[in-house]
Amino acid sequence: MSAERLPLHDLVEEWTIVLDQLERDVKAIEDVLAGDDQAVARGDIGPWQVPTTSGPIPDVLVPRARRIADRQVDAQEALVARMRSAREQRDVVRRLDPGTRRATRSVYLDTRA
Repeated sequence: MSAERLPLHDLVEEWTIVLDQLERDVKAIEDVLAGDDQAVARGDIGPWQVPTTSGPIPDVLVPRARRIADRQVDAQEALVARMRSAREQRDVVRRLDPGTRRATRSVYLDTRA
């Protein structure tokens, strides 16, 4: 069946399923960023697969799709910032005097201060 002949309500239903999954995925990443380390263990985050649909997204769903896309961008930016911070902290630890690494007590360093 061609996309032109597919009833609008079928396309809406199909795209709603796709958007629901995208929203679950971005919510899982937001949960991890908020400190929910169990989101990964629960399997909330899995490999992404390109959705297949029978036609273009219906106009009625475009605002929701844009909101999800905005959340994805925000999550991506937050992940990049966290990765950068982790690399910076790792680099600071690597530059510490080798004698400090052999200390018998734990040493914590806040590089954001």
